[in-house]
Amino acid sequence: MHIYQIYSFNMRVETDLNPTTLELLKKDFEAQFVLNLVASARQVHISELLGPARGDFNICLARQMAMYLTNVVLPRSLTYTGALFARDRRTVSYACGRIEDLREQKKFERAMSCLERTLLIALNNQAQFAECG
Repeated sequence: MHIYQIYSFNMRVETDLNPTTLELLKKDFEAQFVLNLVASARQVHISELLGPARGDFNICLARQMAMYLTNVVLPRSLTYTGALFARDRRTVSYACGRIEDLREQKKFERAMSCLERTLLIALNNQAQFAECG
């Protein structure tokens, strides 16, 4: 994946999305960043994270990671995060619990910590640029 694809939202993906998801993503650039970050890290396509199909293990785990980061780091509510991923709020709650359980494994904890730090640095830089403008 090229670096420019990480920061741009793929128009083809947008056309395949649930209308509610599409409306939320158009307004929430931080959520777009989370999706791009996790999709790039886990080598899956954004449409697989947001699509109705469950997908294989890697896609499920990537979706759960993105839900966790959206809910915990951004922070967005369970209901909002569920709507963003076209899932129920209970699904988001389950995903967050599963990620918390997996974080007990050192290798997974390092991966999640890296994603969290990257996201926090990006959000901090965004706030600094907003103050300059």
